[in-house]
Amino acid sequence: MNYEEGRGRALQLILSGERIFDISELWHLRLRAQFGITLTNDFLRVPASARFYAGGDNSVRGFALNELSPTNDDNTTGGRDLIVGSFEVERDLPRNFRAAVFYDIGNAVNALSDPLEYSVGVGLRWHISIASIGIDVAQPLSVSGRTPRLHLFLSTLF
Repeated sequence: MNYEEGRGRALQLILSGERIFDISELWHLRLRAQFGITLTNDFLRVPASARFYAGGDNSVRGFALNELSPTNDDNTTGGRDLIVGSFEVERDLPRNFRAAVFYDIGNAVNALSDPLEYSVGVGLRWHISIASIGIDVAQPLSVSGRTPRLHLFLSTLF
């Protein structure tokens, strides 16, 4: 990407994936991961729209959308790199419903050695055709004094 014509360049690599494994007829394991890295000689010139943020429904649940990133005067500035992972176990229930428990970990960081945030939660899913919709309640564990947060769950089943 060109972030300012003639002044510099940045290269980003973004990898993401999600996979569902059937443990048994009634139990399922959902794994999700995202990884991003920015290569540049002047990160301060990379615009906020091209930086990484974490947190929210499809990221580290328990945190608000884009809440996780380096900060400057308590304002998120976006990170150079992104690491997010989710481990989820689902149990089939009657009428195409599933109950879920999950553990999320990740952050948008300026160095891969920076600390990651993590949370746990429970959810209820309803499977329709090729999609799953539901509600999750997640509790951050890496930050004390936080209350649980409600998240909308949307995912494809393939």
